[in-house]
Amino acid sequence: AKTEEWIESAKDTANAAREKTCEAAQSAADSAEQGQQQASGFLQQ
Repeated sequence: AKTEEWIESAKDTANAAREKTCEAAQSAADSAEQGQQQASGFLQQ
């Protein structure tokens, strides 16, 4: 039973880490997109 609990705990930790990584990647992509839009807007002026 102990091993199963440990495995479940490890899975939860891995899932939480993956979600955080996805969120970070998403916000980085959003920031990059905003930067590109600002840059292209600046060039058009």
